[in-house]
Amino acid sequence: MSFRFEYGLANGMNSNVPIDTPEIMDYLPCRSTLRNHVEETVRALTPQFSAHVKHHIEEYGGAVSFDFTDKNSPYYVVFGALGSEFGEYRGPNSSASSVLKEFLEIMEKHGLSEETVKHQIVVCTDRGSNMIGAFLEYNRIDDVCHQMSILSKRVPDPYKNNWLPARFRLSQEARTALEGVSKLLKDCTKLIKAIK
Repeated sequence: MSFRFEYGLANGMNSNVPIDTPEIMDYLPCRSTLRNHVEETVRALTPQFSAHVKHHIEEYGGAVSFDFTDKNSPYYVVFGALGSEFGEYRGPNSSASSVLKEFLEIMEKHGLSEETVKHQIVVCTDRGSNMIGAFLEYNRIDDVCHQMSILSKRVPDPYKNNWLPARFRLSQEARTALEGVSKLLKDCTKLIKAIK
């Protein structure tokens, strides 16, 4: 027997127990109903939330993190005082000027002028030349998590010796041991992704 969500909700609120005991899925909304509800709620609350955040940033300052989701990806992520925003990058390329223009458009959408961004917001980015160039005249700091990620990747998978100064070059024995660790980590990552 299949019940509509509204039927399940009405019965649950009135403490009525149907003759045929429904399953939990009979009481839960379908994905599209849930998605629509969440989107409507976010749409309704966003102006009030943005006004609150804008006031807070103008009074006390704030911080945001800006990055692309993946190398060669057309998507960006902004996370911080404004909540989280994920969108398609519309810039003509990923040059510093294009990145800055896109970022300032996102800030403007939340009512934050370039002047406010320049004086009241700390921007956290990776060390990509486009990010460093884009935020040269702004309060930019390095993304420590990103740096730790690079460091953790490079511990078992070091740069090739010809990229390193002589004093940092590894012996062949050390490189062989690290190759084994690197292979093990890559295999574990594949296993985790397969389980997901």
